[in-house]
Amino acid sequence: MQKFRRNALLVTVFALLAFVMVFSSLLVSGTPSAIAIDETRVVGSRATATASPVPEEPYLFINIYALNLRTGPGVEYAIIAVLEGGDAYEVLGQSPDAIWFLIDTEFGVGWVRGKYTLFRGELEDVPLVLPDEETELYGDLQGGLFFLHIFQPVYDEPNGERLGYLPGRYDYPVVGRTLSGAWLLLLSDEFGLVWIPASAGSFRGYFFNIPVIFPPYK
Repeated sequence: MQKFRRNALLVTVFALLAFVMVFSSLLVSGTPSAIAIDETRVVGSRATATASPVPEEPYLFINIYALNLRTGPGVEYAIIAVLEGGDAYEVLGQSPDAIWFLIDTEFGVGWVRGKYTLFRGELEDVPLVLPDEETELYGDLQGGLFFLHIFQPVYDEPNGERLGYLPGRYDYPVVGRTLSGAWLLLLSDEFGLVWIPASAGSFRGYFFNIPVIFPPYK
């Protein structure tokens, strides 16, 4: 009887050991499969990543945080839009002094200063673009605005008769100036054309595009 019990106990122990060994082998063999699946997925996602397309040469990159796109090759021309750094654009032409590039953008055709870009291609292949009324590749000049911070008196001519006051916190178009630049001619809804000292507010734009008005001012 004791021998039978001993044999039964040995059978139970061997069966338990066999179960533990089989279960352990399943766990060990399952782990690499899970890792292999994850690595395949990661590697696959990297393989499908593609770089952003760039235009055919010649083209340029904006090599500054932001760059003005203008209607012509010069700071005296109006601003069309502001381009973000790192973007690439096709080059259509260059200014006669080789300082400005004519490029094609989502805002239309415009000019950028070459020193703030990285050019790719052969510069000799880029055609010169001259002023031409038919092509309109030289656009509007940049005007000027005058911002009044507070109410300010305005006059019928420099150092002339006071017409009244213009409200502050507004921009007024600048349509003329004295030769010295000390007085500006503004267009207002309240009084029409009025003169105001340049020190009364803040000018924005390209000052030398503002036409000079000579006396008599009336």
